[in-house]
Amino acid sequence: MGSIQRRVFLVSSVLAATGAVACARNPQTSELELVEPSAQFDRATFAKLVDAPHALARQLWDSGTYDPLVLGAIKNALNGWQFGFGLAPEKIAMAACFHGAANAYLYNEHLWQRYHLGQALGLKDPSGDIITTNIFYPARTPYDTLADPNDPHAMYQDGTVQALQRRGVVFLACHTAAADLARELVAGGAAPAGMTAQAVLNDLLANLVPKAFAVPSQVATIGYLQLRYHYAYTTT
Repeated sequence: MGSIQRRVFLVSSVLAATGAVACARNPQTSELELVEPSAQFDRATFAKLVDAPHALARQLWDSGTYDPLVLGAIKNALNGWQFGFGLAPEKIAMAACFHGAANAYLYNEHLWQRYHLGQALGLKDPSGDIITTNIFYPARTPYDTLADPNDPHAMYQDGTVQALQRRGVVFLACHTAAADLARELVAGGAAPAGMTAQAVLNDLLANLVPKAFAVPSQVATIGYLQLRYHYAYTTT
């Protein structure tokens, strides 16, 4: 066999072996899908959510730990842009990029109860008690654009996910963080007996709060929002 033929044979063998490994890692098998492939990611919907072509202010929030104060900070930023800088609400684009423990704000009540998320993640209120329900999602106030922005009991001082969504904030959950949590829930015995980590991951992603959207990797999405859509980076 000539040298060129040998090289072709070796390359073909490597490619065949690589293909075999790729098949073995296909998320359709029992292995946990830590990385969401591009074929599954709805990029068109993502683009519609974050493009905001008419926005004069674009700001993202990077939160990867349990820090509920980030919701209040987002609320304050919206108020600052709207009432301080005088931008109309439709001119403000705000994206909440949650990963790690912050993903918990975007899991619905079904998940909080089924997996005891507050206990599993060690989420506590200021008194030190475990949080047993998703208190971060439901709005505490009615939607009222004519409300006094200084009224602590009105919409403009409501730092909940739902209230912020009503004001146009896009909430993004991290697929990779969900996969990590799925593995932890199974290992820690918080998932129903016999449930695989992949099944738990599917459950997590299927039960985000309304209008929340999952992205393959939040840390990549944060960079993408800055590079492609010129969002200003903010964290708490």
